[in-house]
Amino acid sequence: MKELTDDTFEQEVMQANGPVVVDFWAPWCGPCHAVEPILRQLEEAHGHVKFAKLDVDKNLSTASRYEVLSIPTAILFEDGEPKETVIGALGQLAHVIGSVSSARALARRRRTSSGTRSRLPVRRRTRGSITQ
Repeated sequence: MKELTDDTFEQEVMQANGPVVVDFWAPWCGPCHAVEPILRQLEEAHGHVKFAKLDVDKNLSTASRYEVLSIPTAILFEDGEPKETVIGALGQLAHVIGSVSSARALARRRRTSSGTRSRLPVRRRTRGSITQ
Protein backbone atom coordinates (compact mmCIF):
# COMPACT_ATOMS: atom_id res chain seq x y z
CA MET A 1 0.00 0.00 0.00
CA LYS A 2 1.49 3.30 -1.08
CA GLU A 3 2.15 6.01 1.52
CA LEU A 4 0.72 9.40 0.50
CA THR A 5 1.52 12.92 1.62
CA ASP A 6 -0.16 16.28 1.09
CA ASP A 7 2.34 16.82 -1.73
CA THR A 8 1.70 13.51 -3.54
CA PHE A 9 -2.07 13.26 -3.02
CA GLU A 10 -3.00 15.26 -6.13
CA GLN A 11 -0.95 13.14 -8.52
CA GLU A 12 -1.55 9.75 -6.92
CA VAL A 13 -5.28 10.07 -6.21
CA MET A 14 -6.88 12.98 -8.04
CA GLN A 15 -5.14 12.27 -11.35
CA ALA A 16 -5.23 8.47 -11.06
CA ASN A 17 -6.47 6.36 -13.94
CA GLY A 18 -9.02 4.32 -12.04
CA PRO A 19 -10.43 4.02 -8.54
CA VAL A 20 -8.29 4.67 -5.45
CA VAL A 21 -9.11 3.78 -1.85
CA VAL A 22 -7.32 6.05 0.61
CA ASP A 23 -6.96 4.90 4.20
CA PHE A 24 -6.73 7.92 6.53
CA TRP A 25 -4.88 6.67 9.62
CA ALA A 26 -2.38 7.53 12.38
CA PRO A 27 0.43 5.49 13.96
CA TRP A 28 -1.10 5.72 17.46
CA CYS A 29 -4.53 4.46 16.30
CA GLY A 30 -5.10 0.83 17.33
CA PRO A 31 -8.15 0.26 15.08
CA CYS A 32 -6.14 1.66 12.16
CA HIS A 33 -3.54 -1.07 12.62
CA ALA A 34 -6.33 -3.66 12.92
CA VAL A 35 -7.87 -2.77 9.54
CA GLU A 36 -4.58 -2.58 7.63
CA PRO A 37 -4.45 -6.36 6.95
CA ILE A 38 -8.04 -6.20 5.68
CA LEU A 39 -7.10 -3.41 3.27
CA ARG A 40 -4.09 -5.42 2.07
CA GLN A 41 -6.34 -8.43 1.39
CA LEU A 42 -8.77 -6.24 -0.54
CA GLU A 43 -5.85 -4.77 -2.49
CA GLU A 44 -4.82 -8.29 -3.55
CA ALA A 45 -8.38 -9.31 -4.40
CA HIS A 46 -9.22 -6.16 -6.39
CA GLY A 47 -6.25 -5.52 -8.66
CA HIS A 48 -8.12 -2.82 -10.62
CA VAL A 49 -8.38 -0.67 -7.45
CA LYS A 50 -5.34 1.19 -6.16
CA PHE A 51 -4.91 1.37 -2.37
CA ALA A 52 -2.98 4.04 -0.48
CA LYS A 53 -2.72 5.40 3.04
CA LEU A 54 -2.30 8.89 4.44
CA ASP A 55 -1.04 9.67 7.95
CA VAL A 56 -3.46 12.33 9.21
CA ASP A 57 -0.98 13.65 11.80
CA LYS A 58 1.62 14.46 9.15
CA ASN A 59 -0.81 15.54 6.42
CA LEU A 60 -3.38 17.80 8.05
CA SER A 61 -4.24 19.69 4.87
CA THR A 62 -5.58 16.69 2.97
CA ALA A 63 -7.32 15.21 6.02
CA SER A 64 -9.04 18.56 6.63
CA ARG A 65 -10.03 18.96 2.98
CA TYR A 66 -12.01 15.71 3.16
CA GLU A 67 -13.32 16.40 6.68
CA VAL A 68 -11.68 13.34 8.20
CA LEU A 69 -12.59 13.75 11.86
CA SER A 70 -12.47 10.09 12.95
CA ILE A 71 -10.00 7.40 12.06
CA PRO A 72 -9.75 4.95 10.53
CA THR A 73 -11.59 6.44 7.57
CA ALA A 74 -11.44 5.01 4.07
CA ILE A 75 -12.54 7.08 1.09
CA LEU A 76 -13.04 5.66 -2.39
CA PHE A 77 -12.04 8.16 -5.08
CA GLU A 78 -12.87 7.80 -8.76
CA ASP A 79 -12.20 10.35 -11.48
CA GLY A 80 -10.78 12.68 -8.82
CA GLU A 81 -14.02 12.70 -6.81
CA PRO A 82 -14.80 11.08 -3.45
CA LYS A 83 -17.50 8.49 -4.11
CA GLU A 84 -17.87 6.53 -0.87
CA THR A 85 -16.70 7.05 2.71
CA VAL A 86 -16.44 4.35 5.36
CA ILE A 87 -15.64 5.42 8.91
CA GLY A 88 -14.43 2.90 11.45
CA ALA A 89 -14.82 -0.83 10.80
CA LEU A 90 -14.29 -1.77 7.18
CA GLY A 91 -16.90 -4.48 6.83
CA GLN A 92 -18.63 -2.42 4.16
CA LEU A 93 -15.47 -1.62 2.19
CA ALA A 94 -15.69 -4.72 -0.01
CA HIS A 95 -19.19 -3.57 -0.99
CA VAL A 96 -17.84 -0.10 -1.73
CA ILE A 97 -15.14 -1.49 -3.99
CA GLY A 98 -17.66 -3.71 -5.73
CA SER A 99 -19.74 -0.65 -6.48
CA VAL A 100 -16.83 0.83 -8.45
CA SER A 101 -17.44 -1.63 -11.27
CA SER A 102 -21.17 -0.92 -11.19
CA ALA A 103 -20.54 2.84 -11.25
CA ARG A 104 -18.25 2.50 -14.26
CA ALA A 105 -20.82 0.46 -16.18
CA LEU A 106 -23.55 2.97 -15.34
CA ALA A 107 -21.35 5.89 -16.43
CA ARG A 108 -20.66 4.20 -19.77
CA ARG A 109 -24.41 3.74 -20.33
CA ARG A 110 -25.05 7.40 -19.49
CA ARG A 111 -22.66 8.76 -22.09
CA THR A 112 -24.37 11.28 -24.28
CA SER A 113 -24.03 11.41 -28.03
CA SER A 114 -21.37 14.12 -27.63
CA GLY A 115 -19.17 11.66 -25.74
CA THR A 116 -19.33 13.32 -22.33
CA ARG A 117 -20.39 11.49 -19.22
CA SER A 118 -23.28 12.41 -17.02
CA ARG A 119 -22.28 12.96 -13.40
CA LEU A 120 -23.12 10.19 -10.97
CA PRO A 121 -24.61 11.18 -7.64
CA VAL A 122 -21.95 11.76 -4.99
CA ARG A 123 -22.55 10.19 -1.62
CA ARG A 124 -22.24 12.62 1.24
CA ARG A 125 -21.37 11.72 4.81
CA THR A 126 -23.61 12.82 7.65
CA ARG A 127 -22.85 11.96 11.26
CA GLY A 128 -21.99 8.27 10.98
CA SER A 129 -23.97 7.44 7.85
CA ILE A 130 -23.67 7.81 4.12
CA THR A 131 -26.46 9.43 2.14
CA GLN A 132 -26.98 10.39 -1.47
